[in-house]
Amino acid sequence: MIEVPGELKKLAEIFRKNGYKLYAVGGFVRDSLLGVKNSKGEDFDICSKATPEVIEKMLYKTEFKLEPLSKELGVLKILGENKYEHATFRRETYTNSSHIPTKVEFIQSLKEDAERRDFKINSIYYDILSEEVIDPLGGEEDIKNKTITTTKDPRLVFDDDPERVLRLIRLSCSLGFTIKEEELEFAKKFAENIVYISRGRVRKEFQKMLVADTFYPEIEETKGAHIKAIEMLEDFGILQYIFPLLHEANTSNKYNYNGKKYYAYILNHLKKAKPSIRLALIFFDFTRLKESKNQKKDFDKKAFVKKIVEENIGEKVTNFPAQTKSKVIKTVLGYDFYKTLFMTNKKIRRFVFDNYDALNDIIELKSFVHLPEKEDKKRVLSIQILKETKREMENEKVIFDKEDLNITGKEVIREFPKIKLELLSEFMTEIAGKMAETQTKNDKETIIVTGNKVINSKRDYWLDKWFWFQF
Repeated sequence: MIEVPGELKKLAEIFRKNGYKLYAVGGFVRDSLLGVKNSKGEDFDICSKATPEVIEKMLYKTEFKLEPLSKELGVLKILGENKYEHATFRRETYTNSSHIPTKVEFIQSLKEDAERRDFKINSIYYDILSEEVIDPLGGEEDIKNKTITTTKDPRLVFDDDPERVLRLIRLSCSLGFTIKEEELEFAKKFAENIVYISRGRVRKEFQKMLVADTFYPEIEETKGAHIKAIEMLEDFGILQYIFPLLHEANTSNKYNYNGKKYYAYILNHLKKAKPSIRLALIFFDFTRLKESKNQKKDFDKKAFVKKIVEENIGEKVTNFPAQTKSKVIKTVLGYDFYKTLFMTNKKIRRFVFDNYDALNDIIELKSFVHLPEKEDKKRVLSIQILKETKREMENEKVIFDKEDLNITGKEVIREFPKIKLELLSEFMTEIAGKMAETQTKNDKETIIVTGNKVINSKRDYWLDKWFWFQF
C-alpha cells in the first residue's frame, strides 16, 4: 500500500462526494513503488477529471485554499498542510515551432492522460480512496527493471517538449536508472531544441542536476549522480548552452591543470564538495586557474568573477536570480579573506555584515579548498575568526538587513530630506553596515547619528549636488 497524508484522503473524500475520483500520480507514486523517499520533499502531483472551475466550487469554504497556476492547462495548486499540484485529465497538441501545447482539451480517459506524460515511470496512478495502483502503460515493469522508457514514440515525446530531455538526464542519474537505446537516440537528436524553451525551465532542471546525488541517499548507485548529469549534458551536446565555461574547459586545449584537462579537475572537485558550494566552486576553480596563468598586476579579480558569473548563469544563459549571482560572487571572492596585522575588529565585522548571506558558504569553501601548507595556518585562522565574529554579532543581535532597522524609508527621507531618492535603499544598508561595525543600539536616535556620519563621509555622493552644501 502507498502511504499518503491524511489530509489528502480528506481531499479525496470531497472529490468523491462531488462525483470524482482523485489520484496521486508522478514522482510520489514512482518513488513509493521504488521504496524510497524523495529527500527534497517536492509537491504531490494529483489529478482527476475535474476542471479548475469545478474544483473551485467544491473546495469553496473548506479547509483547502487554491492557487491558480495555469487554467488553460487545467493546473492549480491546492494548499493544505502540504501543497498539491492538481492537473485535470487532458489531451495536448503540439506544433514543431512552439514546444508548448498549442491546443489543450480536457478529457475523461485516464489512459489517454497517461500517454501525454513523459515517461512510463511517471505515468502510474494511485486511487487514493480505493488504494488501487493503476498502471495503464507498464511503468511498474520499468521500475522493476530500473529503466526509463517514454509513454509513446520517443521521437514525439522529445520533439513535443525538449525539457523532457533534461528530465530524462536528471531522473536517470538521480535514480540510477538506465535509458533504453531508442529513447537515448532520440533524446540526443532533439537535445539542442532546449534553446527554444524558457531559461527558467532550463535553470530549474540544472539546479536539480547539481544536487542529483542528494535526492535518494539510500540508493548506492546514485553517488556522484551530479557528476554523471554534467557528463551526460556534455555527451548530449547541450552543456555549451547551459554552462559554457564547463563545456569550454572540456573542449579547449587552453585549460589544463598539471598536465591534465581542467574539466576533469573541476568534476573531481565537484564530486567531493557539499551541495551548497558547488556552483561557486566551479567559478572559484576557474578563477584560480586564470590567476595562475595571468601574472599581470592589473588583473581585476572582482571584475573577472562578475564577468564569468554573468556569462554562465546570467540572463542570456540560465538566468539565475540576481540574489544567487551575488551570493556566488561573494563566496568566490570571500575566500580571499585573511586577517592581516593592520586589520581592525571593525573591518572584520564589516566583512561579516557585507557577506552575511554568503558567509556559511565562504566558510565551507575555505574549509573545503586547502592552500599550500605554508598558507594553511592562515586559512584555518581565518575560518575561526569568521565563525567567532559571526557568532558574536548574532548574539549581539546585530542588524544584517536594512529592513530590520527601527526606522522606515519615509522617516529616513524626513530626517535626511536632501538624500538622493534613488540611493535610499543603499543609504539605509550603509547605515546598517556602519552600525554593525560596533555594538550599537537599533534605535532611531542611533540610526540618525549614524546616518549623518555616512553622509559626512561622502556628501557629494549621497546628497543631491544642488543641495548638499546646504545640509
